[in-house]
Amino acid sequence: MTERLDLRQRQGLHGADYVARYRRKSPLRLCRLVDLMTASRSQGLQGADVVDFGCGDAVIVEYIRDKVSTYKGVDFSAEFIQVANQRKAALKASNVDFSCDSITHFGRQHRDCFDIGFSFDLSEHVYDDEWQEIVNSMYSCLRPGGHLYLHTPNADFLLEIMKKHNFLLKQFPEHIAVRNVQENCHFLAEAGFEDVSAQVIPHYNIARIVHPLSLLPWVGKYFQARLFITAKKPMTA
Repeated sequence: MTERLDLRQRQGLHGADYVARYRRKSPLRLCRLVDLMTASRSQGLQGADVVDFGCGDAVIVEYIRDKVSTYKGVDFSAEFIQVANQRKAALKASNVDFSCDSITHFGRQHRDCFDIGFSFDLSEHVYDDEWQEIVNSMYSCLRPGGHLYLHTPNADFLLEIMKKHNFLLKQFPEHIAVRNVQENCHFLAEAGFEDVSAQVIPHYNIARIVHPLSLLPWVGKYFQARLFITAKKPMTA
């Protein structure tokens, strides 16, 4: 069994080197995620107060700042927040703000504040017990009727299975908890979310060429690379 990393060790994994690698993320990935969020809500992103949990360098701001009313990004990495603030200044984005904080602490300070929350490629970096606390905090941040969107690798994808067993491929050291559909949705239901649903989407690198195989019977699930999960906070919450 892999030794559990403490918070300091995980923060070290998300330092300057990781920030530099993260900045090379595919624009295709972000465009696709913005489109999925927009399509799943009747009014799209227009006029919404949004919170980006685990915002990283906040490159998504470039795609949504003219759509949303306000954008708030939160991340525990000071290096990421520094880059995010540089981006804000370059864009002269007055409706954008960032907090260098844990999501659980942020959640206690921002109850019922946002119409939309999203967390892209974060959950796989967090152990189960901590992830449930984080999802609970996400829930508390949303206004009744608010929407949450998650994007994460799928543990049932063939390449993820190979990484798990160190067969030809090695898992990213930051990816300590890649989960499947059922496992991801369980955390949301436990937090109180309703209308939890997941759709499989292609990878955004060369691995996307195998996505058509996801339609095959019996073995299709092994070619479903990525998950886009939606959930809603009940109006009566």
